[in-house]
Amino acid sequence: MSFKNSASAAALLLFAGAPALADITSADIWDSYQALADAIGAELTGDLQTDGNQTVIKNGQVRIVLPQESVTAEVSLPEQRLTNNSDGTVTVHVNEADSYAFTFTPKTGAAVSGELLIRYHGAETTASGSPGDVIFDFKVAESTAEVQGLDFSSIENSGIASMEIHATGTGDSGAFRIITGDTIDLSVQRSIGSLSYTTKVQDALGGKQTTEASMADLETEFQATLPRGGMSILNLSQAMADGLKFNLQSVSAAGASATEATLPGGNGVMTQSMSYGATQASASAGTGGVSMDQQIDGIEVKIQMPGQLPLPIAVALETWQASMAAPVAQDTAPQEFSLQFRLGGLSLDDGIWGLFDPAAVLPRDPATVAASFKGETTLLQNLLDFAALMAMKPGEQPLELNALTMTDLELSAAGAKLTGTGDFAFNNGDLESFGGFPAPSGEASFQLTGANGLIDKLIQMGLITDSDAMGARMMMGMFAVPGEGEDSLSSKIEVSEDGQILANGQRIK
Repeated sequence: MSFKNSASAAALLLFAGAPALADITSADIWDSYQALADAIGAELTGDLQTDGNQTVIKNGQVRIVLPQESVTAEVSLPEQRLTNNSDGTVTVHVNEADSYAFTFTPKTGAAVSGELLIRYHGAETTASGSPGDVIFDFKVAESTAEVQGLDFSSIENSGIASMEIHATGTGDSGAFRIITGDTIDLSVQRSIGSLSYTTKVQDALGGKQTTEASMADLETEFQATLPRGGMSILNLSQAMADGLKFNLQSVSAAGASATEATLPGGNGVMTQSMSYGATQASASAGTGGVSMDQQIDGIEVKIQMPGQLPLPIAVALETWQASMAAPVAQDTAPQEFSLQFRLGGLSLDDGIWGLFDPAAVLPRDPATVAASFKGETTLLQNLLDFAALMAMKPGEQPLELNALTMTDLELSAAGAKLTGTGDFAFNNGDLESFGGFPAPSGEASFQLTGANGLIDKLIQMGLITDSDAMGARMMMGMFAVPGEGEDSLSSKIEVSEDGQILANGQRIK
């Protein structure tokens, strides 16, 4: 954890709200650094030299030992200068350039080392608040970060010969608050006008890959509570019981990325580009469970592989939405979960359509794939106690599925559309009737429109034969009955508690 200055510390976390102002000193800032390092299980050391209202932190180092001593990470921190001001605030002086030397030493094998070099332009940071409640306000006109000296040659079978990483940010401002008490509470707010990065990787055989990406108008808010005394990443369930929780919200205006990969010897170039519009995302975790939500609008992807693909692959998506909420704590009572996703307005480039439908027989309306589920599950294990999960015996299950409801299903493409809903309960005492899966009981209803018209068009295109079409129509006849309207089918699938399966009232199992 780099505590060089709040501009670099807040490069990861920033604040919301403001404490009542009171006098703080450089010692209070050092105490907040120590408390945060302790909360994540790190050891922060450094030499504090004070002369009047000036304090300099020298020889700073952060050391973290991962569980089972699998890896030890050490980061050397640059010198930091603090000035105690007459108004009770502290100026955190930002150097023009900071260097962070790091080393990752595995329990077995060779170490990997490198250096992170950060340069700042137009940077200011001021700390205020009260002892045990410190807030860092900062702004940076421009900053650049570069990872140098990465050497993977000592790692057997790493496959990587070299790696370069470079990032640039502009218009970066916000605040970062640390409250020290029975727990460590962080609050963060940050705005970045633009953010871009470039990575270059060369493998041991000479293959190369370069990626460039950028985002604009990024806004982030983050709140977290960390238990005192450190926590194990192998048992985050215990950390949550001790108070761990977080909430993250982020939005951005637009973004883009481009990747070029070359096979060893310079042959076989592949390029991939992507652009997207407004995005929003959120994530949270705590004793009540975990949740995530994301929406991205206006996605466009293009892939070119000269010599392997006859033309570029271009795909556009009007919107991508996904969300989930799930329990993580063991409990004898069933707990609710949910999952939703939607790919709306999926369209292919006319060149791709032309490969298999040059006469434009099929409708080229954008396709949609969407589904929403909710249900209940009984957790027999804490899902974030990874050590316990890895120690489970063969055949043991960490959870039971009790109920599942499909509240929405939509598949539409090429003039056909399938929709459906369903509701099922599951008998975890019967794992034989359905081949090891808990025996379900309930029903699902589906509606299908445009299927016969699509089959006719596929025959016209020569993609299927009349006999193929006859088989498909016979299959639909087994599971569906005529619905309302032209070229419409409906189906009701029922599963009884005694294992019978019925389609529209007709037993099929």
